[in-house]
Amino acid sequence: DYNSSMEDIKSTLNLEPRHFGALDGLGLIYYELENYSEAIRVYQRLLVIMPHSSNAKRMLETINDKFV
Repeated sequence: DYNSSMEDIKSTLNLEPRHFGALDGLGLIYYELENYSEAIRVYQRLLVIMPHSSNAKRMLETINDKFV
């Protein structure tokens, strides 16, 4: 249930805006929903917090290679 998950994640991010796991989950949900512009925004935000995140870099590459 992506909608419920997104609400939970947004609540988490309101409490802790730098929550890596919540951002990663939100990016993945946007990716699965084919909302690539939001997925890119979230993964870029995640890289500001954790610049060495290989998963965020990989997801950005995947989105840019296939959909942008």
